[in-house]
Amino acid sequence: MSKQQQQTISPVKNFIAGGLGGVCLVSVGHPLDTVKVRLQTQPKPLPGGSPLYAGTFDCFRKTLAREGMRGLYKGMAAPVV
Repeated sequence: MSKQQQQTISPVKNFIAGGLGGVCLVSVGHPLDTVKVRLQTQPKPLPGGSPLYAGTFDCFRKTLAREGMRGLYKGMAAPVV
């Protein structure tokens, strides 16, 4: 590039773009992480009993039914900040 074609990179624009990209990443990934953690921490079933969640989709469905969309996004404020 010649000197006339070079553009300066704005640190403020980069900061804002990175922040918005991070918020988008957390918005998409947090519900999946919530389901993963609920599956990992579910109580062990009693002998002869069935587990609380049968799998990933069952956990997702039950969370939506019990708590709505807000249940999937619980605790998202800290990663966004």
